[in-house]
Parts: sequence; structure tokens; C-alpha cells
Amino acid sequence: MKGKAFCPAHITGFFRADMADTPEETGSVGAGFSIKMGVEATVHVIEENRVEVVGGMWGDMTKYTARLFYNMTGEVGGANIQYESTVPVGCGLGSSGAMALSTLYALNEAFKTNIDSITLGQIAHRVELHYNSGLGDVLAAYHGGFEVRVRGGAPGYGRIEKLDVGDPAILIVCLAPSSTSAFLQKSIQSDDTMIDMVMGGDLKLFQELSMRFAKRNGAITDDMNDVIRRVTDVGAPCGVAMVGETIFCMVPPEDEHIITDALRPYDVYNTSIDMQGARVIQ
Repeated sequence: MKGKAFCPAHITGFFRADMADTPEETGSVGAGFSIKMGVEATVHVIEENRVEVVGGMWGDMTKYTARLFYNMTGEVGGANIQYESTVPVGCGLGSSGAMALSTLYALNEAFKTNIDSITLGQIAHRVELHYNSGLGDVLAAYHGGFEVRVRGGAPGYGRIEKLDVGDPAILIVCLAPSSTSAFLQKSIQSDDTMIDMVMGGDLKLFQELSMRFAKRNGAITDDMNDVIRRVTDVGAPCGVAMVGETIFCMVPPEDEHIITDALRPYDVYNTSIDMQGARVIQ
């Protein structure tokens, strides 16, 4: 038996931790978007009672995710889990949340356990909290689109407002990875006025708020400043992902070539918003 699933990567522009007494209610409020890059997991049921991991950089996290799945379902069969990822790890693109969601969707499909998607999302959220690798990526990537997280927590507990922002071109430069755990411990929180301001779906304003948040955190390095300068010199806005030295730019598709030319010395990811969120694929 086999199951395959995809989960989009996710970028947070700014956030505020929303801590609670239970993992399901703990998360973050803020704003961000899912992208068509992400993580694809393929699960093959095997006779041996073990979990085999092929590809990706989440060996221990994958096995922990599978263990939570087995504990919930009572399944005892082994699994071979293979990954194909189009996003770098540790660069603020929500790769660990995408891994957890895609793995759980693929396990559910392979073992025909028929667990509802909300429950799968809650397990994935637990994985993120256990490894301190994120607070809001699972809730956001579960839904897809451009979202404002108005209440933190796992799917079924947290709440988002999905905004219609059209179909902008998204260009991303990832200069270097960093520790999500370390960032979460030291980050300065956004205020609620930023949430209110972005509810109108103005992408230029969203990117300005993201940049303001990053500067407030002291998260801008000299290398990042060069990328930012190249974008702003051609009159475009840009924001900063909340982990890693990662800059993103959201512009109308007809302006994509302007940004690509401005960033020619760098490796640039070109993508767009994923509206579907985590899902089983064929």
C-alpha cells in the first residue's frame, strides 16, 4: 500500500507568540502566505516493523511524527517514507511543518486509517512544538493561501482569515539558515496594530510591516542589506522571513523580470501562492 501527500512551504512576515496551557491552543498570531514550493512525502507500507526514512533532513522528527501516528491509530506495520523537497531547511520557509503535515497525510492514505484532516493537523502541530521548530506554520500551511492568524493554535483551535491578494509573483533569496528555536526565544513580538493594518490585503504594506518587524528584531545582516537595497532601488517592496537570512518580494507578475534582473548575482526562487494547503496527491 502507498500514500503520497504534498504540503506547501510557508513564510511568516511577522508574528506574536500566543502561548496557552495546552499544545493545541499554543501557537502564534500574525500574517504570512503559503507557496507552491514545499515538501512531498511518499509512504510505502512494509512488512518489517520499522520506519525507514529516505531523503530530507528530518530523520528523528520523521520517526517521532510516525510514532504519534501509530500511537493514535494502533497501526503496527512498518513504513518506508521518502521525501522530495524544493525548499531549503532553516531558512524560514516552514519546512518542518510541511514535513510533518505531508508525512501524516501520506501515512493516513497508505494505511487507509481515515483520520480526519483536522486531527492530522493537530498531530503535526504537536510535532512542531515538541521540536520547537515553529508556532504557526502548521495552521497556516494546513489552509494555504495568504492568511492572517487571528488566534493561535493547531487546526481546529487556531483561527485564520484567508485574504484575497490576487496572484503575485513571489521571489525569494535564502542567504543562510539559522535556528528557529533560538529565534523564537529572542524575538521581539509584533503588536496587534500590525494585525489590524494587514487585514485589508495590501501586499506592499504587509512587506513594509515585515521589514519593520525584522529591523526591530535586529534580524537584518549586512548580506541581507545588499539584497534589500537591490530590490528597493528598483522601487519594489520586500519583507523578511522570520528565520534565516531570507528576503522575499511580492510583486505583480508583469514586474517579476525587474526584480529578477536586480537580483541577478543571487540564486532566486520564483514561485507563487499555494491556495490549497496540505493535501493528498496521486
